[in-house]
Amino acid sequence: MSPLLFWELLGLEVSSVKAVENLQCPVISREEVDTNALKREIANYSATLRVYPSDLGTIKLYLQRGMAREKINDQNGAIDDFSQYIWYSNYNAPAFKDRQLLAQAYYQRGVLKLAMVIEGEKTPIAEEIPVIEEKTPIVEEIPVIEEETPLIERESRIKDQHQLKLLEAARSDFQQAFKYNPNKSEVYFNLAIIASLLNHQSLALDYYQRFIGYETEDYRGYYHRGQLYSQWGNYAEAIKDYDLAILYKPDLIEGYYNRAIALEKIGGKREAFKDYKIVLKCSPKLFLAKNAPSSYQNRARVQLEIADEEVELANLSSNSPQGYQTAIEYYNGAIKDLALVIRINPNYDKIPHARAFLKRGYAHLRLNNNQGAIQDYNQAIYLQPQDAKAYVYRGLMRANKYQEYAGALEDFTAAVARNRHDAAAHYHRGLVLYKLGRYQEAVDNYNIALAQDDGINTPSFTSRSVCSENIRESAEKNYFYNSRETDFRPNYNVSCHAQARGDAYFALKNFAAAERDYTTYIVAYPNDPEGYHKRANARFEKGDKQGAIEDYNVFLQKVRDARIFYSRGNSSADVGDDQGAITDYLQSLSINPIDVTAYSNRGNARTDTATIPDNVQVTPRISENPIAYNNRGIRPIQV
Repeated sequence: MSPLLFWELLGLEVSSVKAVENLQCPVISREEVDTNALKREIANYSATLRVYPSDLGTIKLYLQRGMAREKINDQNGAIDDFSQYIWYSNYNAPAFKDRQLLAQAYYQRGVLKLAMVIEGEKTPIAEEIPVIEEKTPIVEEIPVIEEETPLIERESRIKDQHQLKLLEAARSDFQQAFKYNPNKSEVYFNLAIIASLLNHQSLALDYYQRFIGYETEDYRGYYHRGQLYSQWGNYAEAIKDYDLAILYKPDLIEGYYNRAIALEKIGGKREAFKDYKIVLKCSPKLFLAKNAPSSYQNRARVQLEIADEEVELANLSSNSPQGYQTAIEYYNGAIKDLALVIRINPNYDKIPHARAFLKRGYAHLRLNNNQGAIQDYNQAIYLQPQDAKAYVYRGLMRANKYQEYAGALEDFTAAVARNRHDAAAHYHRGLVLYKLGRYQEAVDNYNIALAQDDGINTPSFTSRSVCSENIRESAEKNYFYNSRETDFRPNYNVSCHAQARGDAYFALKNFAAAERDYTTYIVAYPNDPEGYHKRANARFEKGDKQGAIEDYNVFLQKVRDARIFYSRGNSSADVGDDQGAITDYLQSLSINPIDVTAYSNRGNARTDTATIPDNVQVTPRISENPIAYNNRGIRPIQV
């Protein structure tokens, strides 16, 4: 018994098989078929059978000729030979009946009939039709497959009557094969496929489970059962099965592809993109179906997401030029796919066609092709002047690329005029109004954005914040502000909206409201120090100095920053902890020794505590600071 199956039976969790990003793509090697040799073999069988067509010693040649014909893709000839063998075996019974060979004949005939249906449907229900193999007899008795309500009477996926009859005939053949040789576990696999085609999914699940019970290390049972779970919307169980299928067959590219789809359904985008990366590397055609524009658009979407992730991961690493190069390749791949979408999509007057220009414009923008981006955005607006999203994208470019806030405000205003429920449009309009110093109007727009329920309220799939600004920790462990990689896509994250409204409230000196909004952001992103920094500032201005100190403490546990030591020192001084203030000022000066205000405030604290001089070297005459001169003048008078 497979150890993984054993764990499952005990209810233990099976660890997910992670995508192997450096997976070597499998080399697809097809078995060379010597057609001429097979034709000679068939001719020899035919010559013998013409002389002895029904002799008990020669009728097994029908079976052998059928298998040879199957190899040269003569399906009808092979089915005829298997039928001849079955007829002669039954005709001569009980004097002659080889149960093993008869089971094989039924099985092979059923396989061919099922293959004809699948080829006629042109959908990848089964990526392969299993070939019969001799196995060690199974000791445990296989349960009898009982007849149920005729599957043919149920609503099936197969509508063609000829194909339905073929499926029913194939099912009957597999039942007969099982009757004469109950050790054939492959029968369960094929019956599961037939049940699935006939939309009898619960029976299909039962057959797959029986097949897996005997073939615990055969990836096909897990892979196809995973597809079944996906059809039901049970993506968690589907992912478990795809994990096992990939475990037993690491180069199963279809497994990575289907697992990625299931992962996206439950919000596991980051892991999904790793799987998609393998698919794009090894078998990019899996994304395509009959050259449909939607298939190219889907592949472009995936490439854009992977490229963005590569950029963000490269930004987090101090020496990862390869990540940027990989991102460039994916952006270019997306541009090529979107060019095909734009060229071959017959619905050029529909929104999806216009949004292909938006996506391509975004890719151009990330590659610093600003002219190409603006042309695509303008084209999207020309095709769909009522599409709010088009104005949002162009507004983002004008605001973030050119700091053209007046023009961006026009675009965001046009967007909200076309869709007053577009949370992203109101949010970005609020950001622009904030930049222009129109804080109350910014709050009004953030209020509308927060009132919308777009169902996109989860953090980004990356480890970085998805909001307008982000922090980074340098190699020297010194904290500094750094704008996030400019975002040219709409932001629907309500936590970001709350943080932005907090900034506007802070500018309006409504510090209590700012504190509430920053708390909302911290709940969503507890590992982002910037949230604690902003809330600490709001608490300080509100008069809650102890609360500010607590937030500064959390911040400084994560990163070191001269400004935060300075701010905490001010808070400590305000609550009477002059020694703590001096310590913080000293920490601040050790990072930034030319901060005049830190020297001045430390001087005040040392005056209050009569602290002896320390070893920090004062930089002489840093600047002409009147406050420092004033305070130094006060000291001799006090003495």
